[in-house]
Amino acid sequence: MSALLISLLFLVTVAEASSPRVIEVKDNQLMIDQQKQPQLFGAEVQYFRLRGDYGPNVPRAKVLALWNKALDHFVDAKMNAISFYIPWDFHEYAEGKFDFTGTADVDKDGNADYPSRDVITFFKMIEARGITRIMVRPGPYINAEWGFLGFGAIPSWFHDKYLNSHMRTPYGLRSKLYDYHDSDLVRHSALWFKALNDQVLDKRMGPGKPIVFLQLDNETNYQWQPIYSHDYGQNSITRYQKFLNDLYKNIDTVNKTHGRKWDRWTQIQPPMFQGRNVSEDQDWYQFADYSIYTFLNKLRNIWSQLGVDEPKVLLTLAESYNAPVNGLLPHFVFRNAKQFTGLMTVNLYPKTFEESHKPLLNFPFKADLDVKAADEANDSYFGSRQEWVMGPEIQGGWWRGIDISDESRQQTYLTVLGHGMKAFFIYYFNEGQNWDAEWSYNQIKPLYDELLWERRLSDTANLSEDFWNELQGRTDRRILVGFDVRRIMKLGPLHDKDLFFDAPLDGEANPRDHYLLLKKIGENVVAPHQDFLARSLEVHDDVALVKDSTSHSPVADRNIPSVQAASDWSGGLLGYLMNADINPRILHGELSSEDSFKEAKVLVHLDTGLNATQTIEHFKRAGADRTVINFLSDDLANKLGFTVPSSVLFARESTASALVPLEFYVNDQGQLRPAGELGTKPVQIFSSRPVYQYDLSAQPEGCEGILFSENKVVGYHCKKGESTFIQVGALIFEDYNSGAYAQLPDPLQRKQFLKSLVAEANLDTRLQLSDEAKQTVTFARKDPEKSLIWVTVKSGATTSQSFSLKVSAGLLQDSLKKAKNQQLVVTDLLSKKSQKFSRRELSEKGFPIHLAPNGSTVFTISVDPSDRF
Repeated sequence: MSALLISLLFLVTVAEASSPRVIEVKDNQLMIDQQKQPQLFGAEVQYFRLRGDYGPNVPRAKVLALWNKALDHFVDAKMNAISFYIPWDFHEYAEGKFDFTGTADVDKDGNADYPSRDVITFFKMIEARGITRIMVRPGPYINAEWGFLGFGAIPSWFHDKYLNSHMRTPYGLRSKLYDYHDSDLVRHSALWFKALNDQVLDKRMGPGKPIVFLQLDNETNYQWQPIYSHDYGQNSITRYQKFLNDLYKNIDTVNKTHGRKWDRWTQIQPPMFQGRNVSEDQDWYQFADYSIYTFLNKLRNIWSQLGVDEPKVLLTLAESYNAPVNGLLPHFVFRNAKQFTGLMTVNLYPKTFEESHKPLLNFPFKADLDVKAADEANDSYFGSRQEWVMGPEIQGGWWRGIDISDESRQQTYLTVLGHGMKAFFIYYFNEGQNWDAEWSYNQIKPLYDELLWERRLSDTANLSEDFWNELQGRTDRRILVGFDVRRIMKLGPLHDKDLFFDAPLDGEANPRDHYLLLKKIGENVVAPHQDFLARSLEVHDDVALVKDSTSHSPVADRNIPSVQAASDWSGGLLGYLMNADINPRILHGELSSEDSFKEAKVLVHLDTGLNATQTIEHFKRAGADRTVINFLSDDLANKLGFTVPSSVLFARESTASALVPLEFYVNDQGQLRPAGELGTKPVQIFSSRPVYQYDLSAQPEGCEGILFSENKVVGYHCKKGESTFIQVGALIFEDYNSGAYAQLPDPLQRKQFLKSLVAEANLDTRLQLSDEAKQTVTFARKDPEKSLIWVTVKSGATTSQSFSLKVSAGLLQDSLKKAKNQQLVVTDLLSKKSQKFSRRELSEKGFPIHLAPNGSTVFTISVDPSDRF
C-alpha cells in the first residue's frame, strides 16, 4: 500500500474520530450524521432470556447457538434495527461486582455461571450481521416481567440492603415498587450506568458506531398501579407539600381550593381515596406526573454527566397510553420535555384480555390513537413539525389464554406503518427464562410454615379462606405488599421460571407459525418500500381531534372516568370519525400551535369537564368559520359562550340497559333537520352511558335540538355568524374502540349522523368507502417525491366484505407525478395483485376491494411505468 494512500486513510480515520455524532430527525426522517435512514423495522431480542436453561453453568456454546439462531431469524424477516434491555440485576450480581463477559464464577466450580451475561459478544454478533441501528434499554427498572419482584431489574441485594427504598402504601406498608426519588436508588443507578457505559456502551457510541437510541427507563407509571396505592412514604409526602407550596405559594389559597383548614405546609396530607375531594385528587395526580418527570430528568442528567447525551444518541422514553382506574396516563407535555426528559415513544398492546366472543382486538383504534397522538406531541421535542414516531414495544403476543390471531397482529403492524411509526420493534421477539423466579416463594414459605404450625394444620390441600387471608396480611406487613400468596404457594417456587408470551420465537429461538406473517410483512411491505415509508407523510382530512393532557386528571362528574375517557373513549371517537371516512389530525391543546387549530375546518373534542386554559384559548382563536363538535361535558360550550342548562339523563353507573336509543331527523336528501319539520323522518342510533340532556326552553338565539332521547334534547346545534357549535351529550362512540366493535347495531346510521354534523364545513374527504363497507376504515400516506400513494384498509367485521374505495382527484393530483394517459396502477402488497385504472376512474368510481373477516391490507397507487413522460 502506498504511503500516500496510508496517509489518506489515516486522515479519514482521524476525521471520523474527531467528528461529533449527530442523530436527529429532520425533514420527517431519521438522520445519522446527515445520512437519511430508512423505515426501521425491528424487534426486541432479549439475549439474557436465551440462556439455554434456568440455572447456572449452561455451556457457552449452547448460549451462542441460541443467540445465532434468534438473530438469523431476525435478519430473515428483513429487520434492520434491534432493541434490548440490559438488566441491572443480571449483570451486577453482587454490589459493585459486574459481569459483562459471561465469565464470572461465583460458585468457584471452574465453570462460568452465566455465559449469557456476555453482552459484549452479543453486540459483536449483531454487528457481524450488518445491523447498525441499536436501541439499548438499561433501566434501572425495565419492567419486562423480570426479576425477583416480577416487574424490574433492581437487584435483590439492593432490596436486602435498602429495605426502606420501597414506596409506602397509605397505611405505611412497603410495596413492591421502589421510590423513584430514593437517594440510594438514584445513587446506585448512577453507579450501574457508569459501569455499563465504561465497560460496554461507550465503545459503541459515536461516529460509525451502532448505538443510535438509549431509552431512559421503561413505562415509568407506577407499574399500572392506582396512584392511591403507593408513594405515601414520608419523603414523598414532603415532596408533595413542597409541590403544593410551589404551586399555590400561599397556604390560604390551598385551603380555599381544597376546602381545608391546614395551619402549616408540613401538616398537609395527600388524599388516600379518589372521589372525596376532587381538587385534592387533581393536585395528587399532577404531583405524580411531576414526580415521574423529575425522576426521568435525574436519569438523563446521570447519563449526560457520563458523556451520553443528544445528539450523540437519541434519548427516548417508552410509554403505554393506558392505565387502570385511578392510574396515571403519560402526560404529553412532561414526557416530551426537550433537554429535560426524552422523546416520548409508544408501547402498544391492543389485545390484553379475552372476552366471551373472542374479539379481534379489545381496543381496535388504540394503535391509531396512540401513534397519531404521539406524532403531534413529538413536535414539541423536535422543535418543529416532524412526522416521526417510534414504537419500542409493538405487541408480538400475550399471555396464555388470550387469542392474538394473525389477523389482529397484521392489523396492528399495518396500522402503525400506515400512520407513520417510522421505527417500530416487535415485543417480545423471543421467549426464554425469567430471573430469580423463586424469590417470592422462598420469602413467603417461612411465614406459611409458621402459620401452619401455629394452627396445628397438616392438611394443606384444603386450607381455609381465613388461613390465606392471614398469610396475605403477614406477607404484606413483613415482606412487601403486592404478592398473591395463594397463587405463589400453590404453584411452587419455579412455576414462573420460563416466560411464555406467544412470541414469534419460543424459548429455544424456534419460530412459531405467526413468525411467517412477520416475515411476509418484512419481505412484501417494509423492505421494498423502506425509503418511501421513511420520508412519507400521512394524508389528513381538514378535521382535528383535540386532546388535552390536563383532562387526564380526575373530574367532578363521576359519570366521566377521566383516564378511560382520555384513552379508550378518545380511541372510540377517533374510530367513529374514521368509520365516516374522516382521517383527522390529532392536536394537543397545550402543545399544538395556534396555526394548527386554524388549519382545520372542523374541530372535534371529547370534553371531560377539565380543559387547559391554553386549549380553550386555541378554540377561541381558531377563527369564526370553524365547526366545533363537542362531546359529553359542556365545559367548552360554556367557555365559548354557547351555554345551555344541562343535566344527566342516563348515568354511567345505572343498572339499566347499557345502550340508550336516540333519534335524529333527516329530510329526503338525508340532511340533518330539526325535529317536527315537514317531510322529515327519524333515524335511530344507540349510545352508551352517560347521556346528558339540555334545556332549550329559553330558546337561546341560533340554537336548536338535533339529537333526542324520549323527546328530550341530548344534542344541539348553534349558529353565530360564520361559527357553528355542536354539543352532543351522548357517548355514541365508546364501542368503536372496544370488543363490541364488530357487533355495532347501527354503523351506517351513526355514520350518517356524523357526516350530517360536518356537512356545513363542506368537507372533502380524501378517501371514501362505499356503503357496503361496514366496520371498515382506510387512511393514506403520500410521498414528497410524488412516487406513490400508500393506502391502508382494515376491517373489524367478522364476515367477508366486498366494496369500493374512491380516491379524491385532489389527492391524486397532489401526490402523483403527471402521466401521458393518466394511467395508474393499484397493487395489493400482500397478495401482489395489481390492477390498472385511469385517474378519473379512481376518483369517480374507485377500485374494488375484497377483505376476509377481520381483514387488512395495503395498496400502493402509482403511475403506470409505461405511461410516464
